[in-house]
Amino acid sequence: MLTDNLRDLRESNLRIAARLDSVEAAVRDVTRDLGDFRADFASGMRGLCAEIASQMGGLRAGITSKLGATNPRVAGDLGRFRADVATQIGELQSQVATEIGGLRSEVVEKLGAINTNLERFQARTETSLRVLGWAITILIPLVISLVGAGFWITWRAAKVDSRMERVESRLGKEPGASPTARVP
Repeated sequence: MLTDNLRDLRESNLRIAARLDSVEAAVRDVTRDLGDFRADFASGMRGLCAEIASQMGGLRAGITSKLGATNPRVAGDLGRFRADVATQIGELQSQVATEIGGLRSEVVEKLGAINTNLERFQARTETSLRVLGWAITILIPLVISLVGAGFWITWRAAKVDSRMERVESRLGKEPGASPTARVP
């Protein structure tokens, strides 16, 4: 049985080797065919490029001859166009200069009016601040005096009230005292 297995294994190895040889032959054939294709493609592309170059040369010559014929006419039209553009730019420059001059004078007038208004506002503000300073100088001592007088009156009223309570309590305790008698 072992010998049968070894024989089968050898036969399998021989079949694999034969298949490997056939695969190697197929790879060589594909490589050769690929090289031939590459060579054919390169020669075809060289021919195509040469044909395109010759057609482009003919096209270039045709365009050059047509442009050569129209070039003097285009140059004359371009010269007239340049002159027209220069004239229009000159007119535009003079109009812009006039408009800017008018704008400058309007800006100067407006700034002068703003400056006058600011000077008046500054004078009124200074006067208002002086009056406010004078009023604060007079009113602060007056307010402090009024607050002090309010405290003094409150304190005095409380003192008088406590004395009145003492007098009333004495009057209620003494049998012969008159209600108008003075307390020392």
